Amino acid sequence: MAQFSDIGAACSHQSCCQQDFLPLTCDGCKKQFCSAHFSSGVHACQGAAAKDRRVLICSICKRSVPHPAGEDGASVLSRHCMSDECRPRVETAKCPVLGCRENLTTINTYTCPVCSKRVCMMHRHQEAHRCVTSTQSFVHRRSKPEKSILARRRSKKQSNGVMALLRRLFCVGLTPTKA
Repeated sequence: MAQFSDIGAACSHQSCCQQDFLPLTCDGCKKQFCSAHFSSGVHACQGAAAKDRRVLICSICKRSVPHPAGEDGASVLSRHCMSDECRPRVETAKCPVLGCRENLTTINTYTCPVCSKRVCMMHRHQEAHRCVTSTQSFVHRRSKPEKSILARRRSKKQSNGVMALLRRLFCVGLTPTKA
């Protein structure tokens, strides 16, 4: 009969000592534990404090600032803000076309000669960025679709008139007569 004492390892927790076939090794203390006692809080690991790395995000420069254990977060951030490391980030301009997230740099920026908008190279054509000259106003842009609607109504009336004329011409002899 095979002995399983040489496979796996015993849990290093004082009260457990369970034989585990897949033991887990703690990063802090390098001891082997069963799955129930693996967490550093459960087995009171002394090496866990060395592995614990926490950071705070600076609201000015958007960088991560190391937060040592036992120190107040406000004092850590104030020390960081007073240092030379904390500089506000300059937001880069983005393409104004709806749905485009391209950052505008000196290489990929195109200034439209008609409307003077700064757009990315993908939207450099007038149709792509809905180019409107400075002389056109909002009213003029809105009136174009209305004109086309009126034109459609007129053509519909004209086609109805033509259809009525054709009915009169061809249906004259087809009307039932009294005998």
